[in-house]
Amino acid sequence: MDNNLLDDHLQENLLVLDKEGQKHALIGAKWASFLAILGIIFLTLPIIVLSLRLSIIHDEYSMGFFLIFVIVLVILSIPLIYLLSYSSNMKRAVKQKEPKVLEDALKWSVSFYRFYGILFIIYFVLIIVFFSKLFFLA
Repeated sequence: MDNNLLDDHLQENLLVLDKEGQKHALIGAKWASFLAILGIIFLTLPIIVLSLRLSIIHDEYSMGFFLIFVIVLVILSIPLIYLLSYSSNMKRAVKQKEPKVLEDALKWSVSFYRFYGILFIIYFVLIIVFFSKLFFLA
């Protein structure tokens, strides 16, 4: 009797992906991997270019700008790491058919979307503050 209850409980919490769902998960993971790698490359290129410029021109303004720019680029690379982790875990989950790895992939996906959600909220608040000061000071 207890064994049937346990089986029913496991069946309720089990999520099954059919072949079509697995195919879509793999395609999505491949695109996520592509976008993450491309994003990391394009975030690294400006650092290299600015480093070369900084090695030619030594002034305090350039150094300050460079440090701020690097900090912003590091912050922007965080969701790309989340996306890359999601992609690798999703590919592994589908190939090995491991529910725990699928759960990890979905956690990385949530982290990715949460980061952009928080970033959007911060941006939205800054826009409201900017426009309220612009209209109330004018």
